[in-house]
Amino acid sequence: MRYVKAIGWVLMAVAACAAIGLLVARWNIWFGNAPEPAYSTPNEPFHILLTLTDDENSRLITWQCDTVVQEACVEYFYRCDSAASHDVLQWVVATGEKYISPGGASVFYRAEIPTPRPGKYTYRICHPKVQSQWHDFVVNDMTDNVVRLAFIGDIQDSINGVTKDITRQIVMSHPDREFYVLGGDLIHRPQERYWDEFFRGISPLATTYPVVAVSGNHEYLKSLYKKCEARFPLHFAYYWDDYKQEDYCYKTLRYDNVELFMLDSHCDILRLIEQCRQLDEALSQSDAQWRIVVLHHPPLSIRSKSNNLPVKWLLTPILKRYDVELVLSGHEHGYARIHNPQDDSPVYIIGHCSPKVYKHRNTTVEMYDNSDKYYHCIDCVSDTMTLRTYTSRGELIDRIQWIKND
Repeated sequence: MRYVKAIGWVLMAVAACAAIGLLVARWNIWFGNAPEPAYSTPNEPFHILLTLTDDENSRLITWQCDTVVQEACVEYFYRCDSAASHDVLQWVVATGEKYISPGGASVFYRAEIPTPRPGKYTYRICHPKVQSQWHDFVVNDMTDNVVRLAFIGDIQDSINGVTKDITRQIVMSHPDREFYVLGGDLIHRPQERYWDEFFRGISPLATTYPVVAVSGNHEYLKSLYKKCEARFPLHFAYYWDDYKQEDYCYKTLRYDNVELFMLDSHCDILRLIEQCRQLDEALSQSDAQWRIVVLHHPPLSIRSKSNNLPVKWLLTPILKRYDVELVLSGHEHGYARIHNPQDDSPVYIIGHCSPKVYKHRNTTVEMYDNSDKYYHCIDCVSDTMTLRTYTSRGELIDRIQWIKND
């Protein structure tokens, strides 16, 4: 009996030593954050982003400027049939919040422009001593049951990377896109230099087309209590008020006959459960013709069948219950289309547009590729939704269509 107890104590000691050794070896990977290099903040508007709001008849402008909160506004006017004629110049007052990071400080501003009429709008950002250049954007008819959007998975580009070339290619090849959806991991780490690179990458579209995004694990600081770093919801400010209360980035946005349900999939299990409760309630009340769920971690993984299990177990029953048509995700650095035509499950799309490429062990799916970077064009026209997948060179490699009738 003593001999058995001794063996038990030895095994427990070995297990404890192994756990401590693993923790020591992986501590920096799990919880270590590289020091953020010092940075200076320009005293003129930069990182300007056009995005959406709770109200589909308005547009949200966010930007950074200086390190002291100032009075600021967005001037705008509605363009008539010709560039020479336009409505009276109007303005909306901006809200500013100072954010201090380990490398420096910056003030983030946001202002919401009402856009009740379809057509072209022109705007600029005004501070007491400096103004931005004028920018244009178009508001489409929000009642015509036609929505054209683009989805881009992980960007997570290296400094001076190729994202700008890809986004320029998309804008040139598909100028009819009404807005863009990004699948998380926009940056390599939550540091100002990587946000600089992100805005350089999306500069062909950032001020002209509304851009919305979900958060990924690379927007998080590593810690025992996982929380998305505040610069993400300050840029994508439709999250900001809820983020300050809930510590996660969840939002639903309605756009014509499409509703987006955007989840923060990297948070802990309790906050994930709360988001699934919100999603269940939102889907039960949605009357949108097309429901698109967007999150960073795919519920069905192509890296391993055991990956992302909490997301899979919590989310897939809700998606089936409400017959969600499409789920967009990233994280796994490859392209895949996953769908079981024998049941009512959604079509799962895993997107990827990053220099990083992973090996995948679970590729028994309808469509799989990891030889390039990809983007996806989604057209919702009345009772038909079509998704086309392109390589970074604009080559069409996949197409799927949903048709709804009575």
